[in-house]
Amino acid sequence: MKQYILALLLTMLCPALFYGQDTYFTYQSGENELRFRLLDDGTVGLVGNPDWRYTGDVVVPPAIQADGKAYRVTATCGGGDDDDPYYEGTDATSAFNASSIDSEGLRSITLPEGLLHIANFSFYKVPVKELKIPSTVETIGQMSSMGELLSLEYPEKVTRVVAYGFYIFPKLETVILGPNVSYIEEPAFINCGSLKRIYFKAKEPPVLEKDPFDQLGIWDLSKITAYVPKGCIDAYKEAWPDFEFTYAEVDYSGIDDVTGGDEVIATCNSSGIHVANVTGPVTVGLYDTLGRAIYTGTVDHDTTIPLELATSQIYILKAGNKCTKIIVKH
Repeated sequence: MKQYILALLLTMLCPALFYGQDTYFTYQSGENELRFRLLDDGTVGLVGNPDWRYTGDVVVPPAIQADGKAYRVTATCGGGDDDDPYYEGTDATSAFNASSIDSEGLRSITLPEGLLHIANFSFYKVPVKELKIPSTVETIGQMSSMGELLSLEYPEKVTRVVAYGFYIFPKLETVILGPNVSYIEEPAFINCGSLKRIYFKAKEPPVLEKDPFDQLGIWDLSKITAYVPKGCIDAYKEAWPDFEFTYAEVDYSGIDDVTGGDEVIATCNSSGIHVANVTGPVTVGLYDTLGRAIYTGTVDHDTTIPLELATSQIYILKAGNKCTKIIVKH
């Protein structure tokens, strides 16, 4: 009887222990309020915040403090199967799409180093021109209906482009696939009619499942330039005889940039980094004197990257394959 009463009291006080209710945390990042769900492994995943309209440049932190504890941010949650640990119930509560569909002034989203997984439909209909994916990400699910995005880069640890990986990206011009992408599912690219260039960093041509480009929206693939590692054009043409891309070689040589190089002009002040004379996707990074990344990202056009930087501070600015030591003076 005592055990029954104790169980009843615990059920009333802590219903989540008995009914599997999820635990959520909110976190203020600049002018935006982010929402996270506690995952089974003790880390947290980013979910939608239906009570918030995102604005500006959203920066997701690598960890949050809640209930006196620190929780690492390892995933973005979205749609998928019920048994998916990152499934959030409906697309409407996926990482950003719940509130940001109609958000005004939302410019970019920066995901943190330490993030491992991007779930299906995490950014469904998010109207940003820039989504910065960190080098730690291992899996990327279905990305859908990002109508303003111009370019997207898969980092080094990702090995597969899933079916519907690029679904309805009407303005997407540039895709950069990391050196370990070894398989591209069918159909990977759907309604990406503005695509002009795909950078394949893998020396071994990825295995294609039937025709990943069947519903791309560009029937003449020669209009797309496929940039492949130096010395690998023949291997790609032999592996993909049915796909007549316009091929070009790139000497990646372990350097992250894919074009631009020394011609890129980058300057830095207390308001951020200005990058000019960009002729294609180029990696930009800012590091402190201990080598810690302040900012990393890819740009494919002249732009200003807003950052709040301390004056009189020394940084290393990398633009393409050129590194410069700078002192922020104003």
